Amino acid sequence: MPIQIGGPIGPFFDRVQQRQVPCTVVATCEARSSAPITDPMAFEERVREQMLRAIREVTAAKMATGEIQFRHLSQGALLLIPEIIVASRLAQEGIQIGDLTMAYGIDGRAPQRWDSSGGAPVPAGGPPGAPGPAFPPAPPAVGMPNVVHVNLGGINVGGSSQGGFDAGGMGRQLGARAKSAALWYAITGLIALAIAVGMGVYVWNAFKSAPHGAPAAAAKWDGKTHFRCGGNEVVTISGVAANLSGTVITAGGDCSLTLDNVDVSGTTAIEAGGNAVVVVHGGRLHGSVHAVQALGNAKVTLAGTKVSGKMQKEGAAKILGP
Repeated sequence: MPIQIGGPIGPFFDRVQQRQVPCTVVATCEARSSAPITDPMAFEERVREQMLRAIREVTAAKMATGEIQFRHLSQGALLLIPEIIVASRLAQEGIQIGDLTMAYGIDGRAPQRWDSSGGAPVPAGGPPGAPGPAFPPAPPAVGMPNVVHVNLGGINVGGSSQGGFDAGGMGRQLGARAKSAALWYAITGLIALAIAVGMGVYVWNAFKSAPHGAPAAAAKWDGKTHFRCGGNEVVTISGVAANLSGTVITAGGDCSLTLDNVDVSGTTAIEAGGNAVVVVHGGRLHGSVHAVQALGNAKVTLAGTKVSGKMQKEGAAKILGP
């Protein structure tokens, strides 16, 4: 099943410009499960949230230590792909990820994906007529050298299982490029500053003209089916009782969900992921496995709520109260 992933992952600190630079990512991957997929929407959302979290965490760690720089992100940071797939922890859930491609948007610029041979950039969705996603091929036969050629920041890096890493070739390329690095950073800094000023003016004007404090929409939910919100939805649910198997209420994306005096029972009463914000006033939550499960950057606040069951949070997620 093809999955599309996207969202903000920065900002990251630019040591040359001495400022935080916003970054976004657009990625695609192929996902399949060892078990039957009973809820395709939930399956896609789970893969999307875990992959975006892994991309954000691995990229941030490598940028913080200096192992990669902005010029590596601009060409897709191909060497991060195996580590990102492992960091997603989806394999532990029986979900296999293949054909992951990433395109990073840096400082307001649109994402642009580069092919693995170091050739010209192609659109983030792939060139017209490109073959569909595929899972990684089987390991090479015993005795045959595994040869790798990767373009990293415009430098061709080569190596094989028999000959090892071509450090000499990489050193010669780095020496040639060092002479023009100062000029490159100066020009890039001026361009980035101009873009930042323009984006700042645009965002400020948009903020002044946008309506604020719009009331939340009342959800038409009777508790007889599972409830889900995502995207930028702002929803309020009041006085609903639900007793279902599985995850009863799921909030993802940038959903803002308010629950007033609800009585919810299930395997998991509430699962919040992405950047979702969930506020529960009063009522009761019961989960045979989890009463509340928070993932990613989600935040769940409980105020005067009777909770029966385990509350679990992962990553940067927060659970406050009751």
